[in-house]
Amino acid sequence: MAAIYRHYEESETESGRAHLGASVIGRECRRQLWYGFRWATAPSFPGRVLRLFKRGHDEEDFFIKDLVAIGVQVWAVDSDGDQFGCTFHGGHFAGSCDGVAKGLPESPNTPHLLEFKTHNHKSFAQLEKHGVEKSKPEHFAQMQVYMHGLELKRAMYMAVCKDTDQLYTERFKYDQDVALGLIQKAKDIIATDTPPARISSKAEFFKCKFCDHADVCHRDALPQVSCRSCAHAFADVNGGWKCCFHNIDILTVEQRTGCKKHLYLPALVPHEMVDMDAENNCILYRTSDGVEFYNGEKGDKSYTSQELHAAPAGLLGDPTADKLRATFNGEFAKKDD
Repeated sequence: MAAIYRHYEESETESGRAHLGASVIGRECRRQLWYGFRWATAPSFPGRVLRLFKRGHDEEDFFIKDLVAIGVQVWAVDSDGDQFGCTFHGGHFAGSCDGVAKGLPESPNTPHLLEFKTHNHKSFAQLEKHGVEKSKPEHFAQMQVYMHGLELKRAMYMAVCKDTDQLYTERFKYDQDVALGLIQKAKDIIATDTPPARISSKAEFFKCKFCDHADVCHRDALPQVSCRSCAHAFADVNGGWKCCFHNIDILTVEQRTGCKKHLYLPALVPHEMVDMDAENNCILYRTSDGVEFYNGEKGDKSYTSQELHAAPAGLLGDPTADKLRATFNGEFAKKDD
């Protein structure tokens, strides 16, 4: 069992989606979406969960076979062999649907977007009781965005209970106001360099407690270092990421680690910003204890973003730690670095 789980963990290559996904745009917390788009926290899932994701993906083939068996035409990919998808805002907001169908018994002449989902027993019971829009607003939002992007007027939601194999289906009409509102919501998240408001000021709030970004949002942890957490970089809504310091376009693979010129977006640093020195590429901060330090490469009491991410908060500006760094030309680093 351990070897199987380890296989899934070692095979996992996803290190942060390059775009804001239509599958999550329906989430209530815009701050969570912003953190995800900015790669604030590296995603990490145990092998059991990764296997569960794979099992859910494999269920799509069963849905398609069931539809074909009752005489429905299904297109799982387009003419180029790719999933049907749509992109907005220069590719920064995008998603891929599970297919398109024609010949459904309820409306045989109308093409329908297809969306397939798996549920546990509790979730499935809520789905049957309240329907998709109320019980799974993320799924409802996802379909509205896809219908807008693919110019479809109808969608079919198909779900299965993993405990009983019970099926659930529900058809939807395209709602232009909802779709355009979600697309604008995505643009607002992509275009800002300031985290949106929290949905709760309390880390114990149940929607915050299990959020991947809870440490960054509520516990003053710094996000991981990447171009997306850097004050010099921004997402161009016409396409791509730009670096103002180097005056270049930044490829996705380059964005993941950033460079030594990285400066944290001030809104991501849980200390008071005192001054910004653009000429020397550094920002001066003051802790709640009155200790001042620089994020940059200025000299004494100056830390690169990589060091700030690695350093225990109590050692910033500590005379002994700084003396050791200076004497041995050292720097703070994560234990596994």
